[in-house]
Amino acid sequence: MDLWWEGARLIWEEDGTGPHGTQRVSARDRGERQDAFRRLYPDVSIARFTCADLRRPGYILESVKGEERGDLTEMEQ
Repeated sequence: MDLWWEGARLIWEEDGTGPHGTQRVSARDRGERQDAFRRLYPDVSIARFTCADLRRPGYILESVKGEERGDLTEMEQ
């Protein structure tokens, strides 16, 4: 878990291959972590972003706003 917003009940995960080695390992790890978070925190939303997304703060803000509305489709892909 990279960031946690208690009030919004939101977990932020930053996706990237750096700590995972390759895109394949990163995808596997991402799936395993996503499943673990869902088991441990069933009432929490999970937002996933990449390092490139950090250069688009408007995208992140809009995504988090969508998360507050319960619109998870784009962020969980």
